[in-house]
Amino acid sequence: SAQDVSEMVRANARIEHLAFHDGLTDLPNRRFFSKHLESALQEVAENQGRLAVVYIDIDNFKSINDRFGHESGDELLIAFGQHLHNVKRPDEFIARIGGDEFAALISDSDDMKIESAINRLMCNLQGQYQTSYGEFEVTLSIGVSLHPQDNGDSEVLLRHADQAMYQAKESGRSRIEFFDTGKHHSQRSTLQLLQEL
Repeated sequence: SAQDVSEMVRANARIEHLAFHDGLTDLPNRRFFSKHLESALQEVAENQGRLAVVYIDIDNFKSINDRFGHESGDELLIAFGQHLHNVKRPDEFIARIGGDEFAALISDSDDMKIESAINRLMCNLQGQYQTSYGEFEVTLSIGVSLHPQDNGDSEVLLRHADQAMYQAKESGRSRIEFFDTGKHHSQRSTLQLLQEL
């Protein structure tokens, strides 16, 4: 019947939605982000644009979970995801990558505009978040990889942004770090040297 067909269509749409969205925040998930990044890279190649992959990590999130329980952490993630959705510009693509890690994709014709867009996100997202467990002060460690500077496919750019985010954490948190090819190479050669020793 027509009702069965429409129910099947709805069920399929729901399955499709779940495959590409995060179950907790309903934001796009890592899979969707990677797909979107791949098509954005093709677009940028055609019009010589610039693109930034921005990894956003909530500082000290584990201690919130440990102290108040996972429900409090989930509530904070939902509130943060909602706020991220509200403050992003229409041309910015955002996702929850997993755990307390989120990502944004920013493209523009010029590096300065990209940098100010990242700073705007940082300023808008840090601050107080209200949950039923109380108010939490959120600071962020943000890592950024840039295309074409950090040349590579979507996986490489994601990995570089992730590495830059860990660099931000190691440098004292609540900061933005850009992936540094030079630093990356020196870290890799140190690692190789240690492995050889």
